[in-house]
Amino acid sequence: MVTHRTAAYVITCAAALGVNRLLVTTGVVTFSAWGWLLWIPLFAAEGKLRAARKLARERVVARIEARHVLETAVVVNADDHSEAKPRTGDTPDGSGHH
Repeated sequence: MVTHRTAAYVITCAAALGVNRLLVTTGVVTFSAWGWLLWIPLFAAEGKLRAARKLARERVVARIEARHVLETAVVVNADDHSEAKPRTGDTPDGSGHH
C-alpha cells in the first residue's frame, strides 16, 4: 500500500461505488452504504502506517539527541584534558623521574 497508495484509494473508491450501485440496481436495497465498508481495511492500514511513521520519527530524534549528548561530552572531556597542565616533577626533561 505504501508504494501504491493512490491506486489503493482509487480501487477502493471504485469498488465501494460499484457495490453500492449494484445493490441498488438489482433491487436488493433502495439505498446502500454497504460499499463504504470497503474503506475500513484501507483506513486501518493507513492508521498503522501513520503510527509507524510517528515511531520512526521519535526514534530518529532520540538517536540524534543521544549523539549530540555524546559529542558534547567528548568535546567537554577533550577540553578538560587540554587545559590540564602536565606535572613536570621539577625534572629538566619533564618526565617526573629523577
